[in-house]
Amino acid sequence: MLGSAVLARFGGTSQASGWRLRGEASEPFLRQVDITDADAVDAAFDDLAPALCVHCAAIADVDRCEAEPELAETVNVRGTANVAAAASRHGARLILISSDYVFDGRAEAPYPEDAGPNPLQVYGASKRAAELIVHGLEDGLVVRLPLLYSVDADQGWFQQTWSHLLAREEVPADALQVRQPALVDDVAELIVALAVQRAKGVMHIAPKQCETRYGWARLIAAAVGAPADLVLATESQPEVPRPQKASLATGRIKALGLEPPRSVSTVIAAQLALGKSQRPRSR
Repeated sequence: MLGSAVLARFGGTSQASGWRLRGEASEPFLRQVDITDADAVDAAFDDLAPALCVHCAAIADVDRCEAEPELAETVNVRGTANVAAAASRHGARLILISSDYVFDGRAEAPYPEDAGPNPLQVYGASKRAAELIVHGLEDGLVVRLPLLYSVDADQGWFQQTWSHLLAREEVPADALQVRQPALVDDVAELIVALAVQRAKGVMHIAPKQCETRYGWARLIAAAVGAPADLVLATESQPEVPRPQKASLATGRIKALGLEPPRSVSTVIAAQLALGKSQRPRSR
């Protein structure tokens, strides 16, 4: 989801090339590259000679990383090391996409960029290890993101929740974990802006508004005129620990004159303003 959005905003066929792991590349600017294969990564850099690499690839499934820690290490850490080494050899700047899961979520206030990470699970630890690799690069940038969503994805949480509530169907939603849902389109635009400004170090991209999925679903219910009690609160603790509230402060992007992503309330209002009464559409 993020890779596609970033690729589109970097110019698609004229300015950028995207990598995918499996399947036939349906577009000439998509190529199949396995980041765990150092030779394949080097060959791709040789062919493309990129000025910039935005590294979105990762095993982001928290439960799978916990069950398969060697896979998380191979892809999230060693894969990043391969990409970083190739970028360094070819003189390309590198932007690593990281996660709010590098924090434990126990702080009262949002985490600034210089806060000390303390991941609770294998996934967060692997992303922190990847961050440290990129910190060793002269022009490396780590971008930490919260929960991402799209208003386009038919199988995405936002679309499914909207559709179910519009049909007056019940929607179970977690009422424990507090997140900062960020629209992927807004995030991609900010990543491009950071690339243009040649930002380095660590940046957080996140909206100010924090919500549980339960609170978020109730906002959608209000938007589509559905009864609030169709949203059912669930409070079961996951087997793999997650941060309760790992909200990200965005002081560094604001210092660059950039605006954080829109809040979920703003995105919902924008969708309604488009005249959408049945199905969310992108702006």
